[in-house]
Amino acid sequence: MTNEQKSTILHLRSAGCKYVSIAETVGLSINTVKSYCRRQGLALAAEKSSVIDDASRCKQCGQALVTKPGSKPKKFCSDKCRNAWWKMHPNAENRKAYYSRICTHCGKAYTVYGRPNSKFCCHACSAQHRTKRAEAAI
Repeated sequence: MTNEQKSTILHLRSAGCKYVSIAETVGLSINTVKSYCRRQGLALAAEKSSVIDDASRCKQCGQALVTKPGSKPKKFCSDKCRNAWWKMHPNAENRKAYYSRICTHCGKAYTVYGRPNSKFCCHACSAQHRTKRAEAAI
């Protein structure tokens, strides 16, 4: 890439041109232009402002959060804020993984969260079932 191409890329990018049109004008591949612009920090004004506008705030303390592009957006600034918020809002969680089961040992119907293969309603039923199977094997 020549110095003339670099200055043309700089001028076109600051004018608001997209990578495709710059690549066609300069005669380089889109990826070359894109990587050069990223290395030089030549983001469009709209791209720069969207990063600032999209900055979310911590649900607990309101501190601005910076999220890396391509990663899951943050909700809290720290574990301390996350724990405090969930302690104050225990019902805010959207729990979807409830399963209705019938206990293998006692036959009682029970509901369990997050364990679709659960067999027993409590630890006592599990232990009793295990000892009965062990006694039957002897």
